[in-house]
Amino acid sequence: MMRILHVVHAITRGGGLSNVVMNYYRHIDREKVQFDFLYFREVENDFKDEIESLGGRCFYMSEPSLSLSFFKERESFFKGHQGEWQILHCHALFAVSVFAKTAKKYGVKSVAAHSHSLGYGTGNIIKNIRNFAFVLQAKKLSDIHLACSNDSAQFMFGKTEIDSGGVTIINNAINCADFLFNRDARSRIRENLSMDHKTILMGHVGGFAYLKNHTFLLDIFSEFQKRHQNAILLLVGGEGIAAGSTKKAVLEKVKQADIEDRVIFAGLRKDVNDLLSAMDIFVFPSLFEGLGLALIEAQAAGLQCFASEVVPKEVKITDNLTFLPLEAGAQEWATNIISSYDKNRSREVNLKLFEKYDITITQKELLNIYQTA
Repeated sequence: MMRILHVVHAITRGGGLSNVVMNYYRHIDREKVQFDFLYFREVENDFKDEIESLGGRCFYMSEPSLSLSFFKERESFFKGHQGEWQILHCHALFAVSVFAKTAKKYGVKSVAAHSHSLGYGTGNIIKNIRNFAFVLQAKKLSDIHLACSNDSAQFMFGKTEIDSGGVTIINNAINCADFLFNRDARSRIRENLSMDHKTILMGHVGGFAYLKNHTFLLDIFSEFQKRHQNAILLLVGGEGIAAGSTKKAVLEKVKQADIEDRVIFAGLRKDVNDLLSAMDIFVFPSLFEGLGLALIEAQAAGLQCFASEVVPKEVKITDNLTFLPLEAGAQEWATNIISSYDKNRSREVNLKLFEKYDITITQKELLNIYQTA
């Protein structure tokens, strides 16, 4: 059996990236491959217990820096685990640049760079320049080039590498059947939230991070509510990890807009599938996305979805997804949502349309990549 060391910011239930890796871990043949995790930030709601129950291990390390103490910690870690891992699978943007050479020095055969984004994860220009350098190093120092979409492949590896067949697209996958519309779940969730059948529930799923653009989402909802005063906004997700949390700013904006009684912060939830059934509209105005897995889940739930044009187009599976330009502004977004919203639209979907995002299929593709590396 081979072991793979996955490098992530945190093994949090609130991170889309962590959930993607865990979806693969749960479904991959663990008699042939085992996952371990290297992470840098402790969080309360994590996957540690589940990882250990599946046979994996979790290793904490100080956040990478230019300090001598970090260099010693990195050297000691890989030396102490020499020969244990065949592949270093890097999901965090900086991971290849920081760990590739040391990992290979102590027996790692191959380094995989996995692109999950179309941006550098922050609104800070200095950090963006730093992350740009990380991306250049990721391509140079890695042996396996992976991406969750064609756009994210272009972002990290470039068109030449894609055209030469040097990048493999591994779709972020789910068990799509788990997200099919459930009328009983809808009634139960809406009853728990004290809302009747006339309430229009607009929803979003994603951590409170810069790229998710929550402040613009609030502007859209405020405009929407002018026409539909019975509307409520449901925000599902925890604190942002990779680029810092924006939740404080979002809470402040909700207060300033005097819509505290119309916005529900649901936090991290294990019943996202049921929450999607309870929603009527799904809005996803991200500044950039590697793919946008939440949109796959929302479409599987039969929701009418509205996403920013910067989201990769391959995420569109059904006619229920509409792309809108961010520069159009909140008022135009709200106008489009209002004109398109149909409360009587069927929530039924054809699962065959979702096969490319079926975890039972895509986990076999990932296993084959590991075995042939």
